[in-house]
Order: sequence, then structure tokens, then C-alpha cells
Amino acid sequence: MNPYRLVKNDQVKKSVNISIHPNPSVDELIVEVNHSMEQVSHIHFYDESNHQIDLPYQIIESENRDKIYIQATLRDLKTGLYYIAVSDGKNITTSKFFKL
Repeated sequence: MNPYRLVKNDQVKKSVNISIHPNPSVDELIVEVNHSMEQVSHIHFYDESNHQIDLPYQIIESENRDKIYIQATLRDLKTGLYYIAVSDGKNITTSKFFKL
């Protein structure tokens, strides 16, 4: 008996993919997320010691509402390595960025 079942592409849940630019960055960071605002449940920022930090950001939705852009202000951060974690409630994607 085959334990696998065939599913159509539109039935497969996409994982959260994020793209960060510019990276490294001085004042502002743009994070592109392949999910709509309704699909994203949490956005968190962490320092290199894995402590959650408060970072001012705003969310901009794409015209066709299939992705969002997170615009974060980095001016008050010290130079160093940081992380962003984006969750859709089931999957969490973490990516690193560097503040100059």
C-alpha cells in the first residue's frame, strides 16, 4: 500500500519565503514576503543573542495582494547581525540581516 497521495499544486501550502534588501543596510530595510497580510500571523525581530527587539516597521501590501513588504527602520540599532522571523501560523521562516 502506498502511504503517499497525489495533491494538486493549488492544494499545496506555500512556505513563507522572504527576501531582504538592501543587506547589509544602514537606515532602512525592505523585506519582501510571499504571503498576503491575512496569511502572515507574526513578524518579530531579534538581535544576535536571540533576544526579541522592538523595531519600528510598516507593512505595505502589493497591488494584487499576494505579497507584502515590511519596511523597517534601522537607525537606532547598533552595527551588527540581526534576524527577522515571519510566521503564517504553521511555518516560521527566519532570515538574517546586517546593520552597518
